[in-house]
Amino acid sequence: MEPKDEDMREAQEALCEWEKSPLAEETLICECYCVSVLDIKQTCSETRSVDVELLRQTFGMGTGCGQCLRDIADWKNLVF
Repeated sequence: MEPKDEDMREAQEALCEWEKSPLAEETLICECYCVSVLDIKQTCSETRSVDVELLRQTFGMGTGCGQCLRDIADWKNLVF
């Protein structure tokens, strides 16, 4: 069964709204090492920007399955 245009439009609107909303602090970014938005905020608080190398050294982030780094464009601007 093909999705209806109205369903597709609603899904697109919901996605756009999600992309604009800041992520909740308990949201896991790296599931392998349980690194949350709060962990990233606290670790990168001085520069208020995502420092991948610092997160890798601190938590091992990105060294498990690597999905968190493949998805970085989706979450990077929603942390701060």
